[in-house]
Amino acid sequence: MNLHVERVRPASDREWDRAWYDCDYATFFHGREWAELWQVYTRGRVRPAPRVVELSDRTTVLLPLSHQRDWNGERYFSSLAYTYGGWISSADLGPEHARVLSELLRREFGGIVWRLNPYDPCVPTLRLPTCQPDTTHVLDLSLGLAALRRRWTRSHRSAENQARRFGISVRRASTRSDWERYYELYQSTLARWGDSATSRYGQRLFRAMARRNSPDVGLWLAEAPGVGPVAGTVALYSRNHVIVWHGVALAEYFPLRPANLLYVEVMKHGEAAGYRWFDFNPSGGHAGVEAFKRSFGAEERICPLLSLEPRLERVAAVFRRLTQMIARFGSWAKNAGEATGTANGVQ
Repeated sequence: MNLHVERVRPASDREWDRAWYDCDYATFFHGREWAELWQVYTRGRVRPAPRVVELSDRTTVLLPLSHQRDWNGERYFSSLAYTYGGWISSADLGPEHARVLSELLRREFGGIVWRLNPYDPCVPTLRLPTCQPDTTHVLDLSLGLAALRRRWTRSHRSAENQARRFGISVRRASTRSDWERYYELYQSTLARWGDSATSRYGQRLFRAMARRNSPDVGLWLAEAPGVGPVAGTVALYSRNHVIVWHGVALAEYFPLRPANLLYVEVMKHGEAAGYRWFDFNPSGGHAGVEAFKRSFGAEERICPLLSLEPRLERVAAVFRRLTQMIARFGSWAKNAGEATGTANGVQ
């Protein structure tokens, strides 16, 4: 049977939520909440645009897309902020489904940004051109924290113990002031990274997270005695996954090893709550960050990034823009000439 797409239609919120909840490999980034956070953050410039794909074998798949239209043309995002994208479904999909769906994403949605989902069992079968190689690091919490500890480097185990001796404590935060403090730590972290920072997010995004007060968005803070928060991370939760999406730390407190203990406590919570995977998220090319993740004995998984520019639409949009500018300039020049002629007594 020649598998093909029968129909593509907009998805309802209910369909999106159901597919996200039922899919074993869906991460927080595939859910409606992530798309809505970015809608708020961008003041509506990026909007959720999910699609239901009905295939010829009666399989139904959801594409958790977002959409943006500006003078640069039309763009869809399968991966907001370069996070994991692709399709989600409660059905068991195979390599042929993945092939058809990947062709649909590349063909029908103009310029698209798509980071392949490292938990989708079909991803390794795809052969996509022009993908930028990348990896993430993960731990299988179902093995138990005791077993995982045996994989940690000696220096990491020592750092965890050192943090405890110095009195570092870790808590899951919830108040608005906690989020404000986290953003202050983020500003200090950005200043330390300088031009090497691969992303910069405004305070509006973190305030949107604070306002939602979602159980699937966890702010974790490591505190030093008499000082308060000196490191933190934002952990995002789905059915089987805990992903530490964002992290910050004050350089002057590195010797207390707060980040080491912070991640251990988030892992411990994830194990107790029954999550399968703990994901450190891609490292953005920062060698020190990758070394820190490897100290936990984390497994490397591929998550290449595909970014296609909407070339034809972009050229057309630029042409339209230039045409409008030329027309406005011509109108302005004509009016200016008439005004000057009248002022000089020329009729």
